[in-house]
Amino acid sequence: MRVRHPAPILAPFLALLLTPVGLAQHEGAWEAPFNHVVPDHWKLFQSGWDGEPLSPHAHPQDPHRFMAAHMAVIPTGPHRGKLLVLNWMRKHHVQGHQYWSIVDVTSDPPTFLNFELDMPEEDIELFCAGHAWTANGELLVVGGDRFEGERLRANRLAYRFCPEGPTGNGMWRREPDMVHERWYPTVTAMGTDAGGHDLMLVSGGIDFDGAAAHRTYEAFDPSGPPGHGVWQTNHASGDTVFDGPSVACIDAFGIYPRDFLLTSGHKFSAGMGAMSFRVLHPEFGSAAPPLWQAQPMARPLCRWYGSSFVWPAPAGSPLGDVVFRLGGAIVKWDGCSQEPIRPPTASVEFCRAGLDPSAPDWGWETGPPLKYPRNNPSAVVLPDGTVVVLGGRLDAGSMFQTNNPVYET
Repeated sequence: MRVRHPAPILAPFLALLLTPVGLAQHEGAWEAPFNHVVPDHWKLFQSGWDGEPLSPHAHPQDPHRFMAAHMAVIPTGPHRGKLLVLNWMRKHHVQGHQYWSIVDVTSDPPTFLNFELDMPEEDIELFCAGHAWTANGELLVVGGDRFEGERLRANRLAYRFCPEGPTGNGMWRREPDMVHERWYPTVTAMGTDAGGHDLMLVSGGIDFDGAAAHRTYEAFDPSGPPGHGVWQTNHASGDTVFDGPSVACIDAFGIYPRDFLLTSGHKFSAGMGAMSFRVLHPEFGSAAPPLWQAQPMARPLCRWYGSSFVWPAPAGSPLGDVVFRLGGAIVKWDGCSQEPIRPPTASVEFCRAGLDPSAPDWGWETGPPLKYPRNNPSAVVLPDGTVVVLGGRLDAGSMFQTNNPVYET
């Protein structure tokens, strides 16, 4: 689906961005935190316990250990406005199930509907998946974790969550698997094409074995009934996999490639790499190949686990859509070898992603910095045009440690 912001919002924001004044910084006000109330058999050391003894996220004696690693606001149906959350099942301590919940945070205290979805294999889960809502208000969830003993792998799973169905596990429908295993892919809703197909592009991720996942993408059509979606055929290869751009290994899709639908119909990948690119994907049933356009020059530094967002262009704007990326830990690459990760950055970049690639300012330009360096931050564009940057940490260690969090928004 294409979401456009009103024209009056974008102009003053860009005017402020392109001046040396910088952006205003505000400290957020948070409501009191709360635990996710779980069934007794999900609690510590019980038969369905969902945790590791040395988990850094909760005290070992904390009985409420549900980790809402993936969240999505439900847009339709009887639970509209509530949160769909998926639990990180943490290796193979619980096998063959995916814990998930519907959470109402508007009630006091919050309420939780907890469920256990059977998985098709024992050591498999939807943590580290990608997901996006379809035009019909159904959530496509693809990829995630798979384990071979203690060895982390990726999976090929595809599911659809249907909010209009009866509450419970029946809201989930398994779809045909992807061709490639994908860990941390991005799903981008491309809108409905001329033939009525609501295409969802699944890009990147890694497969732990080679370049198959992070150099390719797959296109899913959820126009049919839940459980009967179709992966688009690539007429050039005869399978359902499409090649990514011809760029260096450091600039391939990688983990969560930060993809955005542009007003022009292109999908733009801001990525964590030094170079960005966009594609015009063929309509369903077309024999035309994907048309890739890559930036002609790359910076020598990559933005490891930064955040990104897009401002769709107002009608008639000469600037086109503008994509921002910010924060993250700076990494320098030598060929295809990564140097040690440097401390996080407070820097902000923007790209006029909707311009013609021949335009001199199609590449990344420097904007005013954040108040704090942030690794693993989140950036959200609110309906009133405010951009909220929150979370992250001041160090560049393991993503699972939060020894130096940033509390201000």
